[in-house]
Amino acid sequence: MKNYAICLIVTLAFGLHNSVLADNSKKPSVGKCKLTIPGHESSQDLRHQYPKKLLLRLLKVTEQAYGPCDITEVSVSSQKRIIEGLKETRIDVAWLPAHSALKDQLLPLEIPIRKGLLGWRLLLIRSEDQEKFSRIQSLADFKGMRPGFGFDWQDLPVMKSAFGKVVTGVEYENLFSMLQERRFDFLSRAIHEAWTEIELRRKSHPQLVVENHLALPYKQVDFFYLNKNSQALHKRLFEGFRSIIRSGSFDRLFYATYKDDIERSKMYRRQIIELENPNLPTNVPLEDPQLWIQLKDSGQTPP
Repeated sequence: MKNYAICLIVTLAFGLHNSVLADNSKKPSVGKCKLTIPGHESSQDLRHQYPKKLLLRLLKVTEQAYGPCDITEVSVSSQKRIIEGLKETRIDVAWLPAHSALKDQLLPLEIPIRKGLLGWRLLLIRSEDQEKFSRIQSLADFKGMRPGFGFDWQDLPVMKSAFGKVVTGVEYENLFSMLQERRFDFLSRAIHEAWTEIELRRKSHPQLVVENHLALPYKQVDFFYLNKNSQALHKRLFEGFRSIIRSGSFDRLFYATYKDDIERSKMYRRQIIELENPNLPTNVPLEDPQLWIQLKDSGQTPP
């Protein structure tokens, strides 16, 4: 088995492509604003915490030019409803996995908010099945195993392309019960999601663990998305991103949030099986290595 180590490029401090860093336009003041964002889907859903912190930072660094901004959270039960809320302006800003279909429906802020970490996938399994997963060396070895996934998650085409039939669940929280109850055999989760989700549900789902042998990465990012007509807000957030990239604040927030999860994943010990993302949009900056977590034959760890 070929081992890999994960090398995190210290991203975006300098040299990000000119479209992000260069700006000679004036900054019109738009006064105080009020923004609505999606909240968590359950009391144990912590997935929105980092995007919210990042959004608040973008608004803070642009406050002098644009004025203060208040944020209100609304409960939204699925990605489908988040997209509908953005299109109908019931939601002003949301974070979603990039998908080719979304570019025509919404206005993306085309800077990866998690540097591709969303595409680094581990598996949640039942603890009794670890020996079976430890024997897997290639995608073909998954034959007969059933993956689970959210029915409207933007990455569902990745799973279908790799595994064919996928068992889907409507409610985020129900997916963990479905796994424990043997409705499917594994649930693909990003590095920054896997352990938190298991630890929060240790009492209610004691059989579930993070699988310790495999990683199934694919190219994926999540963007902030806005309504198509939210050009002024898009400009403000874009300027805020450029500011925190230059100052190093973006890197500091990212690594303060995710460094432990990345190190805990021990990628250098895992069997890497890369998947294809058939719906990765063309506006994702694939050619810029500074924007991505890179796999290298080295032992570097996050700064």
